[in-house]
Amino acid sequence: MSLRGMAGLGLALGLSFAGACRLYNLERRLDPTNADFLNKVRYIITAEERKMFLELPDAEKPPFIEEFWNRRNPDPSMKENEFKIEYFHRLETANKLFPSEGIRGWLTDRGRIYILFGPPMDRIMSPLSGDADARCEEVWYYGSFPVVFHDETCTGNYKLVTSDLSDLRDINLMYMHELNRALVDAQRTFNDGTMIRANKKSRAARNDRRFLKLKTKYARARRIRIGINVTIFFKFSFFYEILKNSIANETYAKGYYND
Repeated sequence: MSLRGMAGLGLALGLSFAGACRLYNLERRLDPTNADFLNKVRYIITAEERKMFLELPDAEKPPFIEEFWNRRNPDPSMKENEFKIEYFHRLETANKLFPSEGIRGWLTDRGRIYILFGPPMDRIMSPLSGDADARCEEVWYYGSFPVVFHDETCTGNYKLVTSDLSDLRDINLMYMHELNRALVDAQRTFNDGTMIRANKKSRAARNDRRFLKLKTKYARARRIRIGINVTIFFKFSFFYEILKNSIANETYAKGYYND
């Protein structure tokens, strides 16, 4: 690498470090209410949203929080936000299921996976023993995909071992939110295109440009056809996940407390 390249890299690293320090200091100065919000949404807030929230004046933070949840509402026409309700339900359940690691249950590795992906369909503990101190490993199965937690000291502190969770993307709360946004944008573009055909060609051309920009986001939604009714599709998927997770949660809780 040339001297100029090294200097550029050093400058970039320095600016990145300075920016991270600034955000860290802003977070330290948050009042308890805003700090609690940022702490609890750590698993679903994007880096861009986090930066924006920290840089906002205190007076503008409550509207941001309201809009944060509105953007994740699977059905904006409904007063109750099912996404928000499910998210906090998982936080509370994680606290009850994983209370023995010295921190709140939802902050543990098992709590994080439980919140993002829901309860596993099956759970295997090793070694199989009635002695709680001997539980050195847990394997959670989502379908046929295993998520492994290992406790090196057999003291109840489980750490996530599985590094690649991409196979579970379809049930990830973050992915479900992005999928919903992509579908809504696709449907809006489809509807706009229907109206644009009756208007001037310049508006049709502008819609074409919007559609091209949407392609990348739409591809992440696995090429779901834009003709599908978005609201019905997402409500069906979302409530199916809640029903499935409710059954799995009951099974998991029984296994956890009976072992």
